[in-house]
Amino acid sequence: MQRVRLFVRLIPVYLKFALDYTTNPEIKSVVPSLILFYVLCIIDGWYNAFAVIAPTQVLQEPLTPGQYQLFVYVTLVAPALTLVGMCLRGTWTYTGAVMQLAGNIGVAGVLWTFIVAIANTQYWGQGNFAGTWVLASAIGSIVFVIRDVRRLADRGRWIDHKGGGGDGQD
Repeated sequence: MQRVRLFVRLIPVYLKFALDYTTNPEIKSVVPSLILFYVLCIIDGWYNAFAVIAPTQVLQEPLTPGQYQLFVYVTLVAPALTLVGMCLRGTWTYTGAVMQLAGNIGVAGVLWTFIVAIANTQYWGQGNFAGTWVLASAIGSIVFVIRDVRRLADRGRWIDHKGGGGDGQD
């Protein structure tokens, strides 16, 4: 029960951040939206890892218990890795980009696993609201992975052009 209370405490923090983002006309970047998305993914991963007593019904049938645990922990770790990578982009640019790519690959894996599970357990023609929204997010996650790969490729060309960058910082 204490874990559920902690989860509920995080909701006002998220709502305040969302309100600040929506009321500030100076914000022209999608980064705050991504941060909100990843924070919610982390909260969901934490909730499923520590507060839930039974697996999500859609995932119960197609995944073994071990696969489900992996799914939950990737849901918790991958978005956190992406956020850390986003924070490192200014100082350890290449390391941050690699972490962001790895995190986005994990998020994409989680979302596509959920889509496959929905496709295998729900009857087509019945309400599929969650599946459609998750599918939209899953397609977006692939766009982020492609973007991150392109950034790394561009960064690699920049390092080659500059002649090194072997100290770990660039």
